[in-house]
Amino acid sequence: MKRILVVEDQRIVGLDIQGKLEGLGYEVPSIVSRGEDVLETAKKTRPNLVLMDIRLEGKMDGIEAAVQLRHSLDVPVVYITAYADDDTLKRAKLTEPYGYLLKPFEERDLCITIEMALYKHSVERKLRESEIWLSTTLNSIGDAVIATDRKGYINFMNPAAERLTGWNREDAVYKHINDILKITDEDTDKPVKGFVEAVFKGKTVLRLVENTLLFNRQDDAIAITASAAPISNEKGNILGAVFVIRNISGKKRAEEELRIRDWAMKSSISAIVLADLEGRLTYVNPSFLSMWGYKQREALGRSIVGLWQNRDRAMEMLNSLNDKGSFIGEITAQKKDTSLFDVQLIASIVKDRSNKPICMMASFVDITDRKRAIDALRVSEERFRSLYENATIGLFRTAPDGKILMANPALIRMLGYSSFDELIHCDHEGEGFQPYFLQKKFWKQIRDNSELKNHETVWQRKDGNPVYIRTNVRAFRDSDGDIMYYIGTAEDITEIKLAEAERKKLEANMQQAQKLESLGVLAGGIAHDFNNLLQGILGNASLALSDLEPESPAHESIEQIEKSGQRAAELTKQMLAYSGRGRFVINAIDLSTLIQNMKELLESSVSKKATIKFSLKQDLPRIEADASQIRQVVLNLVINASEALEEKGGEIRISTGVLECDSTYLKETYLDDNLAEGVYAYIEVADNGCGMDEDTLGRIFDPFFSTKFIGRGLGLAAVLGIVRGHRGAIKAVSEQGKGSSFSVLFPIAGKFFKNGEIDQGILPFHNTEGNILVVDDDETVRGTAKRILERAGYNVLTASGGREAINIFRRYSTEITLVLLDLTMSDMNSEEVFTEIKRLRKDSRVILSSGYTEQEALDQFIQVGLAGFIQKPYKSAALIQLIKETIGSDTQKIT
Repeated sequence: MKRILVVEDQRIVGLDIQGKLEGLGYEVPSIVSRGEDVLETAKKTRPNLVLMDIRLEGKMDGIEAAVQLRHSLDVPVVYITAYADDDTLKRAKLTEPYGYLLKPFEERDLCITIEMALYKHSVERKLRESEIWLSTTLNSIGDAVIATDRKGYINFMNPAAERLTGWNREDAVYKHINDILKITDEDTDKPVKGFVEAVFKGKTVLRLVENTLLFNRQDDAIAITASAAPISNEKGNILGAVFVIRNISGKKRAEEELRIRDWAMKSSISAIVLADLEGRLTYVNPSFLSMWGYKQREALGRSIVGLWQNRDRAMEMLNSLNDKGSFIGEITAQKKDTSLFDVQLIASIVKDRSNKPICMMASFVDITDRKRAIDALRVSEERFRSLYENATIGLFRTAPDGKILMANPALIRMLGYSSFDELIHCDHEGEGFQPYFLQKKFWKQIRDNSELKNHETVWQRKDGNPVYIRTNVRAFRDSDGDIMYYIGTAEDITEIKLAEAERKKLEANMQQAQKLESLGVLAGGIAHDFNNLLQGILGNASLALSDLEPESPAHESIEQIEKSGQRAAELTKQMLAYSGRGRFVINAIDLSTLIQNMKELLESSVSKKATIKFSLKQDLPRIEADASQIRQVVLNLVINASEALEEKGGEIRISTGVLECDSTYLKETYLDDNLAEGVYAYIEVADNGCGMDEDTLGRIFDPFFSTKFIGRGLGLAAVLGIVRGHRGAIKAVSEQGKGSSFSVLFPIAGKFFKNGEIDQGILPFHNTEGNILVVDDDETVRGTAKRILERAGYNVLTASGGREAINIFRRYSTEITLVLLDLTMSDMNSEEVFTEIKRLRKDSRVILSSGYTEQEALDQFIQVGLAGFIQKPYKSAALIQLIKETIGSDTQKIT
C-alpha cells in the first residue's frame, strides 16, 4: 500500500483529503500543518509521495518545504492549492513537482495525478540505476559497447561505439538506439526483427548472424556481428541492456520500447498528443479521438491551434510553451462537431539530451462536468450565503469546546455586538452569551441525541441584558463518530415572552380589579343604605339631646346612642374606603408634615423592639386628599411592618419624596388602573423583617387576608381602596428573609380634587327665615331633616319622591328659598328633578345629599349648578351651617 504524506494547514480539509486517499486505497501516515515539520515527518514515515498545500501555517510555505525534501529525500511532491497565480507557479516549478492540483478537485483527478507522479518518479529512479550500471562498462573493450535503459535510450557509448556508428558520445547519449543502430538483413534488404525483443524478454546473451548491415551516421552500411544481453536487478527486473557490437543490434529493441510507450499512451484515460515544433499533431491516443470526435487520419497533421474555441488563447498557450517550456491551465476546446467542452491542460516542450527542443507533448482531462458541478456549487453557495446573510433568525456554528466558529449578522445583532470579530474574541465560557450554554447537562443531551429541538433559554447580550431564545442545535460527527462541530439556529422570542408576561399580568390585574370592583360596589351599596339608617338615628339623637336638660337621666343614654351611631358611621367610612369611595374631607396635604405630626402615634403603635427611622423630604409638593384617610394608610402600613419584624425586632423606615413616573414604572404598581404619567408624591414604608414569598405577595390586598390570624378586618384591602380612591397606586416589593417595602404614590395637587373641608362641629341654632323643600324617599331621613330645620327656624315642606317635589316647587317656586335633594329616589332620577326645578326657576338653590361620598355623588350627578353637597349621616349643626352659607351668600356652584 502506497503511503501518502498530507501537508495541509486546515485540519478539516486535511481530514477530507485523508478520507479520499484512504478511500482510493492509499495509506496516510500523518497530516502535517506546518512547513517546518514536513522534512522531519517525512524522515520518520518514509512516504511514497507528499501531497502538499503551497500555503501553510508558520514561516515556511509548501514550496520551501518541497525544496528541503528535494535536497534531502528522494520523495516526489504534488502541490495542492486554491491559488494559481503566475508568481506562485514560477516558484513551484523550480522545485520540479510531480503534479499540481487546484482545489476543489475530484477523487478521479487526485488518483490520476498521484499515479502519474508515482510512475514518473519510479521511471526516473530506475533510469538513474541503469546509468549506474552502464557507467561500469569498461571503455577498454575493443568491441563497440552501447548501454541503454529499458526504453532503449542510450546512456553510454564507449569509444569503439563512437567510431563504429559515427556518433560521438555527446550527440548519441539520450537518443534512442534505433536512431544510432540501423541494421538490415543483407540478404533481403529488410530490417532484422526479433533481436531487440528477445533481449528484453530473456536473461541470456543473444547474437545476430553475420549478414546484418549497420548504417552509420554518414549512412554508410557496415556489416556487423553483435551480441546483446539484458541488465537485471537482484529481483530479476530488467533495468536496461548492453550491446556489444560488431554490427548494429538495437533496432528491434527500440521498436519494442516504442510499442510499450505507445501502449501506455493508448491506455491512458487522459487525452495525450505529440506535436512537432510547428504545432502539427504527430501522435494522438484513443482518449483524444474519443474526446474530440476525430478519426486518427483526420487528427494527424492537424494544427493544434484548431483544437480550441479561441485561437488567441491557443496562441497564448504556444507562446507560453516557447517562453517557459510548459503550460498548465484550463482552456475551452472545440470538437469536430463544433460543440465546446472544458479541459485541464498540462503541456511541455520535450527536449533531447542536449536540451534541444524536439517536440511538444500535452495531456488533457475533460473537466466539463466538474466545472458544471463547481458552478452549481458556487450558485448554491451564493444562494446559501444570501440566505445566511439576510436570515432574520440567528445562525451559528461552534467547535466541540463551545468556541464560536461562525455567526450570521442576525445573531450578531441579536446579541448586541458590532461585528463577528468582536463576538468571537469574547470569553463566552467565562462571560457567556448564554449563561447555561456550556453546562454539562446541555451538551450531554446534544451528544446523546445529536440534536436539541425548540429549546427555550435565556442568553445574555453584550450590554448584560437578557434575551429570550428558542434554539435548535445539531451535532456533526466524523467517520469515527467524534463530534467535529455543532450548528444551530437562534430565534429571538423576547417580545413574545414579554408580551405573554404582560398579558398574564394584565389578566391578573383585570381579575383583581373586577374582584375589587364587585366587592367595592357591594360595600358601597351597604354603606349608602346604612348611612340612611344612621341619619335617622343620629338626627333624632341630636334632637333629643337638644330637648333634654343635661341633668335628665336619659341624657347620658342618648349620648351613648349618638356615640354608637358615630362608631357605626366610622365603619361605613371603612367600607367606603375599601370600595375606593371613601374621600370625605379634601384638603391640600403635605405628606411630610402629615407624618411628622403622626410621629408619637406611630412610635406608640409599634413593638418596643422596633425602631422607626424617618426620612422626610422638605417642601414636598402637596396632594389633594382626605388627611384622616392618609393617616389610616400610614398607620396600617407601619403596624404591618412592626408585625413583620416579629419577636426579634428590627428597623422600620418611613420616607417621603417626589418621583417622576413613566408608564413602565406605573405598570409595576398594584393596581396601575391606567394612571397617567407624571410627577407623584410618595410615602415609602420599609422593614427588614421576615418578608414574603411570591404567592403571599400576590394575596396581601385581598379582603380579610392575613399571615398572622383570621379576623383582622379589611387591612391592606382598605389601604388599597383608599389609595385607588385618591387616583394613586401602591408598589410592593418583598423577599423572604430580607423584608418588605411599600411605596404609596399620589398625584400632586391640582389634578383631581376641587372641594374644601366642611367643619362638622356642633353649632348653636339660630332663628332664620326661609322656606326649605326637603326631598327624600326615606321617611326617617325626611322627618329628621324636617325637625332639624324647623328647630332652626325654617319653614319646611317635604316630598317623598321626585314627582311630588316638582309639583310642590311648581306651586311655590317663588316662595321656596332652597331645595335639599336626595341623590337616589325610587320614582324619578335626581338629575331630572334638578333640571325641572331649574327650568321653573333659574336662580333656585339646590343642595344635594347622599350616603355616598361627595366625589362619587358628583361623578354620578353630571348636571352643573348645584349650590352645595352634604353627606349622610350628617349632624344638625353641619346641615344648618351649609344652608346658612348657601342662602346668605352668592352661591359658588358645584360643577
